[in-house]
This record gives sequence, C-alpha cells and structure tokens, in this order.
Amino acid sequence: SIIHYSLYLRERRLSSISLKNTHPPGAIKDSIDELDDYSIASSSSLPPVTKINLQNNDTAVTTNTNSTEILDENSPDTSYNQRLSSILDQKNYIEELNRNLQKTIINLQKNVQTLEQTNKTLVENTAQQKARIEQLEEELTKITSEKEQIQSSYQRKIDVSQKIPSIIKYIDVIENKFLD
Repeated sequence: SIIHYSLYLRERRLSSISLKNTHPPGAIKDSIDELDDYSIASSSSLPPVTKINLQNNDTAVTTNTNSTEILDENSPDTSYNQRLSSILDQKNYIEELNRNLQKTIINLQKNVQTLEQTNKTLVENTAQQKARIEQLEEELTKITSEKEQIQSSYQRKIDVSQKIPSIIKYIDVIENKFLD
C-alpha cells in the first residue's frame, strides 16, 4: 500500500542507536526537520496529491498536500524507516514526559495535602492562642484592678502612719492641757 506523507516535523527527534532518548525535540537538526509545505525541498517533481473527502453526501472537502515523497510500507526505504523511527522516538519521549508529569502531579498533590493539613493545624493553633490571649487579658485586667486596690490601701496606711506622729503630738497637747 502507498502512503502519502506531508512532513511538518520541526520538533522531531532523531532516533538514537540506544533505546534511551537523551535529546529533547528539535535539539538535533537534520534535513528532515527542514521539510515543510513552505520549503523549496518539499516541492518535489511529483504532482500534488489531492484528497477528496465526502461529508454528508453533500459537500466535498478537498485537501491539497504537497507530499515530499511517496513511501511504500513494504520497501526497505531508509528514509521511511528513519521517519517511522523518529515518530516512535517522539512517542516514547512524550510518554516519558507524561510519566514525569504524572509523578510531578502526584508530588504536588501530596504537597498540597501537606500544606492543607499544616494550614488546618495552624488555624486551630491560632484559635487556641487567641482564646489563651483573651484569657490572659482578662487575668491582666483582674490583676491590675487588684494591684490598684492594694496600692490604694497601702497608700492610705502610709498616709495614716505619717499622720500618727502629728496625732500623737496633738493628743499630748490635749492631755497636757487637761492635766494642767
């Protein structure tokens, strides 16, 4: 069977000898990367292939593809094998990226759960600390009131104790007057 390809592989990876892919798409350029519908190399001597697709038996959609070459799946064409290998290489690379992204998503979800738990704990601790602060403020108000009462009482005692010598003198004076 004949397959018509229109190449537009600017982000294509070269297949490596080993199974491990070490280059990101587009890191290694070769002539296949430069083939597209607008390049000089893509306009070959072959006539453009026109595909007609009938849709709903009413409208015909024509697609004009400038194919770089006509490939036969059964021929041992190295260009076909390179392109097939390149496509498989891209597929493997995308699957590897997908696996890494899934791992990243799982790690981020774990981090979000950890942060949510930490946030919940902090909110609970904050509520407890606010209650404790209110309790301590009430105690401070009570203690301040008691301190003012004690200071007032002490000040009265000091005032009285300072007046005692003068009172004693006054009493002495009065006694002396009565005794005289």
